[in-house]
Amino acid sequence: MNFSGGEGLKLRADWISELLCACTVLAGVPGWAEPHTPELVTKDLPIGGVRTRDRWTFYGGAMYFHRLKMSPDGTALWAATNKGIIRLDVAAERLTRFSTLDGLADNTTLDLTFDASGALWVATFSGLSRLDAQGWKSWRRGDGLRDVHLTHVEVGADEQPWVTTGSGIPATVSHFHGLRWIEYSLLHDGLQGVGIDALHAGSDNRVWAALYDAAQSPGRPGTAQRQGCGLVQFLPDGTWRDVTPPPHLLALNTRRAFTALQNLPDGRLVAGTPLGLFLWNGEKWTRFGFKEGLTDEVVVDLCPGPNQKVWGLTRRGVFSFDGDGVQMESAPIPDLGPLSLRSGKLAVGPEEDFWIAPDPPAVLIHGRGLKWTVHVPELDGPTTPEDRGVRSILKDVSGNLYFACPGNPGALTRFDGTHWEVLLSGELSAAALDRNGSLWVAGGSVFRRAGNEWLNEGKKIGVTGPPSFIHADRQGHLWVGGGKDLLEWDRGGTVPHTGESPGLLPPYLNMATGPAGHLWLWAGQGIFQWKGDRQWSFTGKEGGLPGLKGGAMAVGPRGEVYLGGPWGAAQYDGLTWNHFVREGSDLLEAIPVLPGREVQAILVDRKGMVWFGTADGGIGTFDGRVWGKLTSAQGLPSNGVGCIFEDDEAYWFGTLGGVGRYAKR
Repeated sequence: MNFSGGEGLKLRADWISELLCACTVLAGVPGWAEPHTPELVTKDLPIGGVRTRDRWTFYGGAMYFHRLKMSPDGTALWAATNKGIIRLDVAAERLTRFSTLDGLADNTTLDLTFDASGALWVATFSGLSRLDAQGWKSWRRGDGLRDVHLTHVEVGADEQPWVTTGSGIPATVSHFHGLRWIEYSLLHDGLQGVGIDALHAGSDNRVWAALYDAAQSPGRPGTAQRQGCGLVQFLPDGTWRDVTPPPHLLALNTRRAFTALQNLPDGRLVAGTPLGLFLWNGEKWTRFGFKEGLTDEVVVDLCPGPNQKVWGLTRRGVFSFDGDGVQMESAPIPDLGPLSLRSGKLAVGPEEDFWIAPDPPAVLIHGRGLKWTVHVPELDGPTTPEDRGVRSILKDVSGNLYFACPGNPGALTRFDGTHWEVLLSGELSAAALDRNGSLWVAGGSVFRRAGNEWLNEGKKIGVTGPPSFIHADRQGHLWVGGGKDLLEWDRGGTVPHTGESPGLLPPYLNMATGPAGHLWLWAGQGIFQWKGDRQWSFTGKEGGLPGLKGGAMAVGPRGEVYLGGPWGAAQYDGLTWNHFVREGSDLLEAIPVLPGREVQAILVDRKGMVWFGTADGGIGTFDGRVWGKLTSAQGLPSNGVGCIFEDDEAYWFGTLGGVGRYAKR
């Protein structure tokens, strides 16, 4: 387990400094006669925008950039991130964030574009949003879109949006025709089983979609079917055709053949691939690679630029393309350290200055010739990996809040009410506070924080494998569970409980304490109540559990146990099981009341209300009689909810789109 602390995102500026100072120009690169080293400046960017509205407060945290676009007038850089939409005023160097508190459908945004009127369109995790002079408008579930997990958005020559969806296999392309959405499922002519890597709408109202194979070919691991790796053109009459380059130009045994699409002013299509740049003139393909001037053939992004050129980003730098040849526009950048351009994003300003969002740090690089500026947005929330949000929140007696994001890498961030501090980054599976105020985390072992250091207590406790949970009970004992171990530790020694009662067998998934202090365990054969003196009561039978995959667990005021997982949620009241699934489901013997599929978090609050956080639909609430719903439409940062926490003043929600705090009064 590798732990590293520090000042969060500011550490990433040091990585970039080391990287850019190593930039050199290779001999013979077009446009550069001799080696150069860019001049580097690092600037911190405070983030403005609405932070509080009504009873909501939003905390963003580390950002990952999914798309960059220059505004039509060239005065602002817009970015789709996992923590909302970002607008950077280029001249004033002022950053503004737009979130669900402004009307955005979801803070997890994956793509954006502008239409001819200058309005901004945004593809989000929970629907489509549009910003114009009148403000934000959003289309969510129930507004005509069958699937609201959007991955791309483009506006055609008819000024109507095209979107792609990402939660289904196969993925779909949808076009809005005035009053309704028309969906292309790609489930015919041998194109089943594909996802979509890129979408582009040309000025002639022809729309292009780059496909990839979302499923492995049977019996051929690591390869893709021919039809799953290609290019489709949607025509104005509603039909489409396959225009994939021939095999002798493009190796089709890769799962991701196309990375980006753009049009030249004359309508010719430019496609970025891992094997160079491809140009389609309507009849044939032409390939551009090393011989034509590229310093690296892995093209990771394309964007429009000035002087009627298409600009592109490779792992080694920025280039422009006029349809006839390639011109390198930056010094080649070596692929060093934690910063890379393997999936970077690019935008180009009116003065041929370029903006790069590298992978993975949440920074923006502004380059013009040999002058480079690294803009570092402030850390205004917990640090989390791109595809995961906060999964547990803890509060100590001093009022400090701890936000844990499990994973490898994972992160633990502390908030004292004013400042955010990253306490660790590395492998992390769980976190807990004991009654003495000690902070514990689990990764490859179990660690306790002492002052500013982490002490490895795993050997002392007797941990033999990576724990899946740690839990501090009201007696001050620490419980550690994993694939094989179930251990109780009270500083005086360790008591192993693995298999000590009938049915108490691994895996050990989670543990929860009820209102009366009773301890409950979710194990491989069911749920158990701890009776003390090495005695367990086997209360939940195996046949009542929907499945062993899961981990969300809570205990209600009457001793009822709630469990959550990919299958939904389950309630055991001591006699019977009730299964809760997504609204609209026709699953037999289940109650369709949840707003989403997978339940990742459960909280029983101090009034007895049960909160179910789902992976894609927001939160379902149940007071024992009536079900309710809380989604991004009401201010939740994202409908991907990983944890729910209650303190004296507020409810806290850890989501894919940041952390939301909802004041009780």
